[in-house]
Amino acid sequence: MQYLARVQHNSASGIKLQLLARHILADNTWVVNDVSRLVHLTDEQIAECFTPKVGFLVLVELDDKDYLQEIEDVTDWLLTSLQQKDTIQDWRQELSLNQQQFTTRNLELESRRETMEQKFKKKQEELDLWETELDRREKEVKNEE
Repeated sequence: MQYLARVQHNSASGIKLQLLARHILADNTWVVNDVSRLVHLTDEQIAECFTPKVGFLVLVELDDKDYLQEIEDVTDWLLTSLQQKDTIQDWRQELSLNQQQFTTRNLELESRRETMEQKFKKKQEELDLWETELDRREKEVKNEE
């Protein structure tokens, strides 16, 4: 399980980590730990890894028995996460702008459609009048014959 942790104590016998949050892989979210949980890692466990100083934030991967699988400085991960957040915000703003432009364009098209319908209706009425007038004149011509 992956955790965000803070180094609480660093001594010759190892380090103590306060587990702050747990990563939920299923939905890629982080859950803040309700209870302050400390994990002691011995020098044997961290011998091949970097040794963080007290106060450092780290990402740790622990197995079911809290045995260290991996430990890394959180800086790169945090910077990447913040950059992704900025990118997502940029996308949201762009999508919002696109939606506004789409809505404006849609309203313009709707207005043009209504104008065209009104013009069409007016022309249709004119044609109906002409047709009526033409029918009337045809009847007059027939009656005169």
